[in-house]
Amino acid sequence: MLSLELAFLTPWWVIGTRVHHRSLTEPGSWLTVWLPIVGMLALFVWSLRPRGRARAELRAIARLRDQFNTLGT
Repeated sequence: MLSLELAFLTPWWVIGTRVHHRSLTEPGSWLTVWLPIVGMLALFVWSLRPRGRARAELRAIARLRDQFNTLGT
């Protein structure tokens, strides 16, 4: 998801800054360019935590399934 955001929005931002003649240090640029990029990166970093928890739960389920299958035989 983040790769799609960066693939499509980054060129849009780059072209937009060329057309509107903004420098990357102006407050308007911070609100329209850097803040969304920081937000996307923060969302990506945050998503790693639930992903890790989900993978740990899947491993626990697989262990329980293995234990249950060995008890039944």
